[in-house]
Amino acid sequence: DRLLPQFSLRGASPVVPAAENPPLSWVFRELLHSVLRPRSLRIFGCVWAVYLACTVFYSSFVYTLIHTLHWRAQDVSVLEGSWVNLLVLGALVAGGLLSDRLGAARLQRWVLGFVALTIAGLSAVSAHWGQQSVATGGILLLNLIDPFMSVAALPLLMNLCADRVAGSQFTTYMALVNFGDVIGAKVTGWALVVAPASVVGLGCAITVLLALWGLRHVRATSSSQ
Repeated sequence: DRLLPQFSLRGASPVVPAAENPPLSWVFRELLHSVLRPRSLRIFGCVWAVYLACTVFYSSFVYTLIHTLHWRAQDVSVLEGSWVNLLVLGALVAGGLLSDRLGAARLQRWVLGFVALTIAGLSAVSAHWGQQSVATGGILLLNLIDPFMSVAALPLLMNLCADRVAGSQFTTYMALVNFGDVIGAKVTGWALVVAPASVVGLGCAITVLLALWGLRHVRATSSSQ
């Protein structure tokens, strides 16, 4: 509907009636069918596993800094809220430019490779986490993962959405990703009971590499069919 009154009928476009909303039961049925399609399920499972692995390692890293290396929680919060905001903005802009230049599929491989190398590298230098420069660099690097994942993974999830329920399906994916943060915090507590954060990090890096292999396998299977 127009926000301003129409003072002249000349050139006025005809009013097109809005499409009838489908029944709610149909929406949920189509949403469930689209989400549970084997290809969609495999792709989202790989993406979700990467988000979960990143949450587990980041939580383990910060927990170790505060409770084992006796960093002040305030110092960690300052790093997360000051320099990180500038880096996130720069990462989003750079990621968008790279996505246009390299293509979404190639950028996804680069991003997942960056995630795996970052987690594995920080895990390998865990003996130096107590140093200010290493810990600060670790926090900044780990906070770059989320904007890079947004640029690389969100277009992939958008392409999985069926036309008639695209909004509901994408919202479902985002809700499950956010719920993964909650699950990741719980998994972190269990993991740190049986292994130090460096070992947890190596497991997370392996998970990311397996997800990368899974995404490439799904694409290869789809292109051969």
